[in-house]
Amino acid sequence: MAAVLVVFCLLASCSVNEEPNDLTASNNLTDFALLSNQHIDSSINTENYPQIGVTDFTILLSQNLFTYKFYCDDSHLITAHRLYPRETHDEASLIEALKNNEIDVAFIEKTADDTVFQDTLEYTQIGVNAIVFFTSDSNTVNGIAAGDINEVYKSHAVKDWQTLGGKAGNIMIPEKDDSDLAMTAFKKILDVRSDKIFFNLSAQQAASLLPDPNLKGAYAAYAKAPDFVIDYELFSFFEFGSTTDSAFSTGVKKLEIDKQTISNDAILSGEYPYVVKIYAVTNKISSDSSVQHMISWLQNSTDNYEVKFPAGIELLKGF
Repeated sequence: MAAVLVVFCLLASCSVNEEPNDLTASNNLTDFALLSNQHIDSSINTENYPQIGVTDFTILLSQNLFTYKFYCDDSHLITAHRLYPRETHDEASLIEALKNNEIDVAFIEKTADDTVFQDTLEYTQIGVNAIVFFTSDSNTVNGIAAGDINEVYKSHAVKDWQTLGGKAGNIMIPEKDDSDLAMTAFKKILDVRSDKIFFNLSAQQAASLLPDPNLKGAYAAYAKAPDFVIDYELFSFFEFGSTTDSAFSTGVKKLEIDKQTISNDAILSGEYPYVVKIYAVTNKISSDSSVQHMISWLQNSTDNYEVKFPAGIELLKGF
């Protein structure tokens, strides 16, 4: 089954990307008319749209899905609609809500090491997020051992590229914001708090090296960065969307992990260790057709690859 790389961002349709304001305050939420894109089963509408519970990590997926399914006229902010996803909960709370039939489905993330699944619930994998490490193409180091990742980012026992088989020089690690999804995923994978992930290149210093640290422009900038910079980014694979140009610019390379070349197949097959899988979780006894239609579409939406997203979504091709 083909896979598409989708970078999380808020869709610009209906001014979704505007800063929260009094229009999105809880006392101003309304039920103004929403038009429905028919890419998801046409039987799903605002009347039977599933109640989806989300975590801090999966809320952007839920928001993107909502704004892919629905749109509104320019006089409204879609973020002000009552159904727009805005509340988050931890996994335990979502599991309890599912068992009590308070929600229809939960979008939950799990690392490769998390093997705890509730017997009474159905887990359907709908996506996977991969942390990919990269550096300048001129760096003589082509790969890094998985064990060294901990010693670079967690214990900081490895500080020099020479230790990794490269030229002598400090390994420079750019700072990431705590709210960054890549940081959130990496914390889950390494099982550490954000203040325990090492960096020695402040955001301000990184900005001077990398004029556009955002995903859209980072790779071209990294091609001009010194050899000693290492960074990581989050890539999200889901089955809806279309493809555009490759994510990596000339002059930037992905670092192999344990001599394994990073590829779509390696990530999707589970061979690549630095992943966070996304599951749609439902009650096994649930027979809600709208829920099942949505999950089926999320799994098998290859017919929608040529469908154009509303303006504003960023799409990148896989490796």
